[in-house]
Amino acid sequence: MTQIRVKKWKLAVWLVVTVVFFAVVPAADAFTETGAAIFGHMDTDLEDKRLEGAGIQFLFATKLKKWEKVRMDFTLEMSEGLYGDYAEGFEVCLVPGLRAYLPGLKTIGITPFMEAGLGLSYTNLDIDELGLPVNFRSFGGMGVRIRVSRGWNLDLGCRITHISNAGLDERNHGVSSIMPVIGLVTAF
Repeated sequence: MTQIRVKKWKLAVWLVVTVVFFAVVPAADAFTETGAAIFGHMDTDLEDKRLEGAGIQFLFATKLKKWEKVRMDFTLEMSEGLYGDYAEGFEVCLVPGLRAYLPGLKTIGITPFMEAGLGLSYTNLDIDELGLPVNFRSFGGMGVRIRVSRGWNLDLGCRITHISNAGLDERNHGVSSIMPVIGLVTAF
């Protein structure tokens, strides 16, 4: 790896960590929801190879904006998971994001949502598609929140995720996956 690529990589990581730190630390007391979820994922773009995995994620959320029928939340997810098949390894992530709750069937406690996020990922996977251990993880998805009881909700969703180093290394194909998620969330 050339000296320039190392400097670009370190600068990118430093910038993302700084932005996340200064966005999250002042808001730590403002999180109004927390939860845990399990997920699975299967790659969608590796030719003749399969990369599957599963893990757990922890969610923290706070309301950003409420319009007449839509609510927007800031979310912070910390997750860890394992990979198997084509390669074996683990991944840990810190991903801030946005989630929009849309008009739903509130009388029976079902609210659809759309979400997206971008953050940092560390993995020990040694595959051609990922050139560095520190990468960026992005996702977009949709799902439903189902009220289970007062203060408790079940989130069911599906995401498209992508992990790559954003061109900071010559090996930068990245890995895209389909990721179903099921989680239990409480408001406090």
